Amino acid sequence: MTDAPIEIEQCNPSWPQAFLRERQVIEHALAPWLAGLPEHIGSTAVPGLAAKPVIDIMAPVLSLEAAIPAIAAAAEIGYVHFPYQPLVMHWFCKPSPAMRTHHLHLVPVESPLWIERLAFRDALRASGELRLRYEELKRVLAVTHRNDREAYTEAKSEFISSVLGKGETSNHLRELEHQRTRALVERDMAVIERLHAPEYQLITPSGAVFSRERYLAALAAEPFYAKWEVGEIDVRVSAEMALLRYQATLHFPSGRVVVCWHTDSYERRGLHWQAVWSQATELKPR
Repeated sequence: MTDAPIEIEQCNPSWPQAFLRERQVIEHALAPWLAGLPEHIGSTAVPGLAAKPVIDIMAPVLSLEAAIPAIAAAAEIGYVHFPYQPLVMHWFCKPSPAMRTHHLHLVPVESPLWIERLAFRDALRASGELRLRYEELKRVLAVTHRNDREAYTEAKSEFISSVLGKGETSNHLRELEHQRTRALVERDMAVIERLHAPEYQLITPSGAVFSRERYLAALAAEPFYAKWEVGEIDVRVSAEMALLRYQATLHFPSGRVVVCWHTDSYERRGLHWQAVWSQATELKPR
């Protein structure tokens, strides 16, 4: 199927009005599945920013599963559905890939993707310096990847991540892990309950598996750790999941000391991160 080449145009003052007109059409056609007002996203939503002349609209839904019937409804108003990033949204273009005027993204409201897209748009709206840097990058990439939209989008990801503060997110997760380990030692049950997801599991150095319920019950009953030393934490983070790894020294009330590699998986739940599993692998002396 022929796809439209990437063309960057100077900012057009008619873009906001084009969004408002199309939002009325979408609200009427997709009303049963919308969880709020559709948002104007992408570069055409940023005054003064050059962009591909395509109006990007992100419409909130309660869930992707609940919004499946909206795919047929969107087709009735001229949108063509494609399974692009199907785990996080329903994606459409209008009227066709070869001649695009609008993109429609049905995204679960308050999901990480919803939050990040609005945050990126608002950051560009607030900073002329960011707009200038982003426009320069897009113009270069539009030449390099004129006929490859996937490569064009991927090449922008590093800039977008830097604006969204993935470095700040990594530091935030490091601080959460320090909070979590302090709470485990001090048996601060309020913090422990907040930072551990309902399905949390712990795999101990001995290979025992603790559910969240069993782990919290053991911590509430008596001291579980005497001290927990956290080494330098390495973080790998994406939109919804993060992996943390570090060398830990665990001191138990019995006097036993275990040095281990400690790995945590965190997931973002709404606006907050929670640990979903942890595994400690003991380092045996050679």
